Amino acid sequence: MSTARTPFWGKTYRDDTGKAHAYDLRKHLLDTTGAAGAAWDQWLRPGLRDMLTEAFAPGDPTTARAIVMAVAGLHDIGKANPIFQSQSSSTRDLPIALRDIVRDLTADGLSMATPAGTAADEKTAARHEAVSHAVLTEFPAEATEKVGDRWSGAVVGGHHGRYHPGLAGDCSHTRDALAALTADPEWAARREEIITLVTGAVGLTADDLRFRLHAHEGAAVILLTGFTVVADWLASDALGLVATRPGEEAFPTVRAAAAYVRKAERAYRRTLPSTIGVYRAPANPRVAVMGTSTLPLYPLQDAATKTGRGLWIVAETTGSGKTESAMLRHMCEPGESVIWGLPTRATADKMWNRIQWMYRRTRNVGALMHAHRSLNGFYLAKNTDGPGLRYSPWATEVLGNVKPLLSPVAVGTVDQVLLGALRQKWTPVRLLAIANAHIILDEVHLMDEYGTKLAEELLAWWGLTDTRVTMLSASLPKALVQRYADAYAGDLVELEPAYPAHTLVSGGGEATVTEMETAREYDLDIDLRTFHYRQGERPDTTMASRTVELVLEARTENPTARIAVIMNRVGTVQNIADDLLHAGLPDVTTMHSRMSAAHRTALSADLEQVAGKGSRVEGCVVVGTQVIEASLDLDFDIIISELAPAAALIQRAGRQWRHSRVTAGEWGTHWHRRPTQKPKLTVISLLEPDEHSTGRPSEAMALPYSYGSLSRTFRALKAMQGTLAIPAGVQAFVDAAHYDPDDDAEEATTDELIAASIRRSAADEVTIRAADRQGPFHGPLTYGKLGRLTHPDELTESATRYTDYAQVPVLIVDQFSNGSWAWRGNLDDETVARHLASRAPRDVAVMLGLTVQVPLDKVGPGLPLIPLIEINKRFDRDESPFAASELRGVVPVRLAAGTHYDGRLGLRV
Repeated sequence: MSTARTPFWGKTYRDDTGKAHAYDLRKHLLDTTGAAGAAWDQWLRPGLRDMLTEAFAPGDPTTARAIVMAVAGLHDIGKANPIFQSQSSSTRDLPIALRDIVRDLTADGLSMATPAGTAADEKTAARHEAVSHAVLTEFPAEATEKVGDRWSGAVVGGHHGRYHPGLAGDCSHTRDALAALTADPEWAARREEIITLVTGAVGLTADDLRFRLHAHEGAAVILLTGFTVVADWLASDALGLVATRPGEEAFPTVRAAAAYVRKAERAYRRTLPSTIGVYRAPANPRVAVMGTSTLPLYPLQDAATKTGRGLWIVAETTGSGKTESAMLRHMCEPGESVIWGLPTRATADKMWNRIQWMYRRTRNVGALMHAHRSLNGFYLAKNTDGPGLRYSPWATEVLGNVKPLLSPVAVGTVDQVLLGALRQKWTPVRLLAIANAHIILDEVHLMDEYGTKLAEELLAWWGLTDTRVTMLSASLPKALVQRYADAYAGDLVELEPAYPAHTLVSGGGEATVTEMETAREYDLDIDLRTFHYRQGERPDTTMASRTVELVLEARTENPTARIAVIMNRVGTVQNIADDLLHAGLPDVTTMHSRMSAAHRTALSADLEQVAGKGSRVEGCVVVGTQVIEASLDLDFDIIISELAPAAALIQRAGRQWRHSRVTAGEWGTHWHRRPTQKPKLTVISLLEPDEHSTGRPSEAMALPYSYGSLSRTFRALKAMQGTLAIPAGVQAFVDAAHYDPDDDAEEATTDELIAASIRRSAADEVTIRAADRQGPFHGPLTYGKLGRLTHPDELTESATRYTDYAQVPVLIVDQFSNGSWAWRGNLDDETVARHLASRAPRDVAVMLGLTVQVPLDKVGPGLPLIPLIEINKRFDRDESPFAASELRGVVPVRLAAGTHYDGRLGLRV
């Protein structure tokens, strides 16, 4: 059959002079078909290929591959319609050649008039992906209709990030509009020719795409949608990649189209390693992870090399080699990407450095995933050719912040992973990305009830897709281990959590708990110091002054000791550090969230030199918030901590004598002199004023934690009588302080009950309902279930963290400042927006480095931070010069009188 015809307009590309040209729709569809074939072979992990084969062609992976290629190739078939080809209402810079295409199509007998019936839903009729849906399969009239054998239409209809028909119940008017647009027999015949071209190129017909899926209906549609998007992105970013001879692009026969697709597959196989990336394991995994093959592995590390697929929950003491264990497990299976999710940017940066070292002799595309990644030297150096992890412009593109997740090696904040649990645009791509990799989540005990609910949603998805997941924590309540196991298995799992132990859960619900001989066993002395505050005195003032007394006392007794002070609030940290500096201590360092990004990065590097592994520096004092407990690999002699939940105290204690080896309570050789015979954790708690005292901690100092968790921890500390056996006493301590909404209502305080209820309700409103039996992955798939995945409730704010107090990033603007904390630019300078929009790495890095996270209630007219643009317009490109750059959402501010940025203490408001 001859299909040589006047080309349709498919894409626009620009030559070296910037001139726009038209790109043939048929060629783009065949490019995408070839890109899908190459990505199936090289990028998609074997387990997902098997799963999609079970869905599309059980026992026949060749046919399944062809079906996937054909559907991906047909994603833009809806562009062959008069509205899209004429672009009569578009204001974009379109190629001049488009006029010639319209003229030739008209000469071929195709009407360019918009059918009157499209008025029923003009907005959707103008969406070519919705037209693609209607071309391949009948569009639904009701969102409750089952997808059934119309899955291919649903897939192509979702390739721009959202499924059609969305959240509408009655969508008959949309169906009527699309039916009118696709009714013209001449246009329909031309589309059928293209469909025959694409399906025939992979050895299929259009009828081969019309059947009910054999298995995994919801998961298969989601995965194929995400995969189609990826194939489209690969093809769209490489227009003209496939070299052709004159006349070849006319595609006169299906045979010619098949030859072109084979050529496209070869071309994309060559380019995939440098764009999306193709995972390459180190030649010697053990040496890559451990640095040597001669040192014996810790028990946990040895167990990791024998751990198969499933959810692996590791609860082990700090310093037991959990990071190396996770990576040793990863290296056991070939052809699988890895994604790390960590609690903070600082932890992500530190892990990124370690992962770069592990992959130093490979050539993998790597991605760091957080808002300040431009500050990292990796993105300034842009290594695209040398050994080690490589920079890929393709993986760096900001589009939905999705592309970095697709990289073979990715490290970021846990938020980048948890976004997959939210109803939003590009959800199918996110779900594909996090099912195509081994997911490693660190410090999982830090997630609150909201974050835990999001994690449970994703664990349900990972269980369905047999995705390897590793969850790491220094301590984890038994209730959380049970919840995570149940979520992954999709049912109740019989297990008895232990500590220290690792738990392996399969998607089928089988669980194995293995208790471990810990690498670190010792007694931790606990010194619980309590004091009252007087009526009329601010609680935080009392806390700061009494803590300063303890630090000065410790410093007098141990002049060479490294002392860490970990408090729960920024203001308390600043007050303590300020008082210590005024007391004459010259070596005081602060670390908290109310510092500019560059300031914190510099401090992290300094602290690594002072208290990092191998350092022999003595006599420093570090005062910080929770960022110390969860972000830096530091070793202190003495730790003074404000009362915090038990799991947080265990984490903080893990920064004490961290780099010294201990076996059965006997400490080995230390890197430097220790001031005491064994470690001691001093926990300080403020009690109510004397006349109101009940012997319980003050509720005034509870935030950011719940008062109930602090009260239970306080009781547990008093009961242990000064010594915590590590690890023997850890599980009981953590469990005694933990509150689980399902089982411990009687133990909860009112604030906990309310907070848990609010967070659960908030999570239910924004999540994809992967764990819900009425959700998209259970029972018959409906268009409504699909639509809910990518269309959030407009009245509900989606976020990966639930905050009682909103935060906003600000950039302090002061043209006359001599400090390094302010931007001395001019917002009215038009070049600012142009530089940022071009994403010049050094310009962006400098400005990102100056941003500070602050409470929203501190920003406004008459407040400490005076905004230079309206806060609610910070995402508006017409109002903010930052809106089109990586500084999107940043509010430029000037400091009000009395507000200042201190070079040692950070922003004081």
